[in-house]
Amino acid sequence: MDHVDVRADLAALTVPTLVISTTLDQLVTPHHHWQLSNAIPGTRHTEIPTGHLPFIERPERWGALIRDSLRDSRT
Repeated sequence: MDHVDVRADLAALTVPTLVISTTLDQLVTPHHHWQLSNAIPGTRHTEIPTGHLPFIERPERWGALIRDSLRDSRT
C-alpha cells in the first residue's frame, strides 16, 4: 500500500476529536494539522511548541492536553 487517502472519510467522524499541532514539526507541518482539524466537525485544535515527537519532547504538556480533552468530552 503506497498511499492511503482517508480525507473524504473525516467529515463522517462524530466522536470528540483533539488535534494537537506540533508547531516545530518539519515532517507533518501545522498546515497539515489544520487541514485535519478543518475536515473533522467539532474538532478541538491546540498547539504545542515541539517537533514531531511531543510525547518525548514535552511529555507533561502533551499528556495534559489529552487528559483535559478527555475530561472535557465527558461533560
